[in-house]
Amino acid sequence: MKILTARNLPPMKKLTNSTDAYCEVTLKNCHVGEGKEIQRTSTVWENLYPKWNESVGFKRLRYISM
Repeated sequence: MKILTARNLPPMKKLTNSTDAYCEVTLKNCHVGEGKEIQRTSTVWENLYPKWNESVGFKRLRYISM
């Protein structure tokens, strides 16, 4: 999965009118008791329009053709 950008994030730091942004993706298994897997991007400091262009991968994610 490719994480590209975010736009118009709310400023969380009042002094600098900015935020330290990251993206967190959670994959929850449909089967009871098998838990979840979490991946996240690096942090882009003091930016309301962060660009990551990062890929995250999941161990249990399989491609399903439809």
